[in-house]
Amino acid sequence: MVAVDSRQPDLCVGIDFGTTYTGVSWITPKEQRNQTNIITRWPGEVANEDKVPTILAKDASGGETRWGFLCKELAEDKKWRFFKLLLDPDMHNQLLTKNEHELWVPGSIGQLQEIVTLYLRQIYTYLSNEIPKLVKADLTFSRQLRLKTWDSLTIDFIFSTPTTWQAPVSQCFKSIVSKAGFGENKLHKVALGLTEPEAAAVFTYQAERVGKVYKGEVVLSIDAGGGTTDLAFVEATADTADSLTLNEVHPINGVGVGSTGIDREFAKLIEDRIKAHPNALSKLPTGFPLRASQSDDFQTWKHRLGSKDWDQSKSDFLIEVAGLEKSYSNEDLGIRRGRLSFTRQQLESCFDTILKQIKSLIKEALHNFEGGNARMVVVEGLLYDRRTEVHALRNHIARANYGIVIEESRSGGPARFPGGPTIHWLVKLGDTIQLGKPVTIDVTKRLEKSDPRRWTEKIVWLRGAGKFLPETVKDEVGMEELRSVDIEVRPGAKLSAGGRTWMRTSTYDKFKFELMLVVGPSGDCDVEVSENVIKRSE
Repeated sequence: MVAVDSRQPDLCVGIDFGTTYTGVSWITPKEQRNQTNIITRWPGEVANEDKVPTILAKDASGGETRWGFLCKELAEDKKWRFFKLLLDPDMHNQLLTKNEHELWVPGSIGQLQEIVTLYLRQIYTYLSNEIPKLVKADLTFSRQLRLKTWDSLTIDFIFSTPTTWQAPVSQCFKSIVSKAGFGENKLHKVALGLTEPEAAAVFTYQAERVGKVYKGEVVLSIDAGGGTTDLAFVEATADTADSLTLNEVHPINGVGVGSTGIDREFAKLIEDRIKAHPNALSKLPTGFPLRASQSDDFQTWKHRLGSKDWDQSKSDFLIEVAGLEKSYSNEDLGIRRGRLSFTRQQLESCFDTILKQIKSLIKEALHNFEGGNARMVVVEGLLYDRRTEVHALRNHIARANYGIVIEESRSGGPARFPGGPTIHWLVKLGDTIQLGKPVTIDVTKRLEKSDPRRWTEKIVWLRGAGKFLPETVKDEVGMEELRSVDIEVRPGAKLSAGGRTWMRTSTYDKFKFELMLVVGPSGDCDVEVSENVIKRSE
């Protein structure tokens, strides 16, 4: 989540943690040369690559964890893939139930979170060594910056998130990122930035990329990634890039459809061949359809389809699949001397199935959007919003409801709601939120003389719209506790006399403080409190 902050970091690092690949870019906001730098050197790969595979070895080799390109030679049953996609509990449960791609589906959410943490820890460790080397080697940076160590640099780490993630998933991911090492240094901060389509929209509005965008025009940003396709409608409220101001004008949405679906369609194509000729199964390596869909050769042809270097005359393809004997041939399965064959038409059909789903999503979004014509552009970008002097995206739309649980003290007499503690709803679905601006509530705590001066405030989350939101925690089954904050009265803070309890058995004091909730575009939230109390933990 991006909050308004006057602190100017030495480095701002954007991490696009993707389903299939992870990319990293960084800028130096204090430096005269403040251009976006892309990490292109990765362990295990000689060539420059803008992204590293989001893959983790299941077993450590010699005490070292293999990740990214270092997993090239591993068999598919020795790798973890697609773990970002599985952070959504609904998706994880769905794949566990279907037993689909069971090689890559951890048995529990706890194990899954450990895998994500371990992968991101490898990213953090690599960046903590690589970025300082790049800074020291670049003489265009100031001497002051080049002399700093990683631990002495003030750094903001910004992660993008897909729109398919609900607030509890975003909040959980933020916790995972912290456990992986990001933000553990007191000079380092972690934020969930714009959602992926919002970041794409901000980048889109640069005139040198797509031409002039005029005040009042709306862009439908489409970010089609490895595991999800995300959409966002954003309106320009200023005419120039120098005074770039954008407002989100329609709630963002997405669907779990991406390039991994093309892999699944190709695997199904091979599965159908095997089902038609089951006697050949004994000659094939375990998980052959899956191996074929993730082979380097297939991924290369998939990425080249429709590109400038695509050979339009090529209609047949042969690919190598790990574990398949080079002398083996089977015309029924399309295998020739250890290589699997498929046609251009078959490859395109795998794309067509996924593109139809994306087209349906876009049509639905355009149908639901009210307010004029939409101009569609597909781009990527995360750090441009931070490089401008003010945040380009000023407003975003709340995708859920956020409230604070009000615990009625026993000092207050009979409870107003027998159903339990009440809820004060601070942000409601569809509210327009100014980026980084907190919603403030005055809280009065009743404390008897014997009560501890420390307690916990809870923030709850509820998806969906409703004319009447629940008044107590027992009124709605779908409500979840998003986070809790331990609060303590600051020594020396004044309490006001409150009176006697209902049964007049003891007296109580009233203590007033402010609680501030900031809800970000990703759905996560931050909690701050006024100076007369101390936020101990969260």
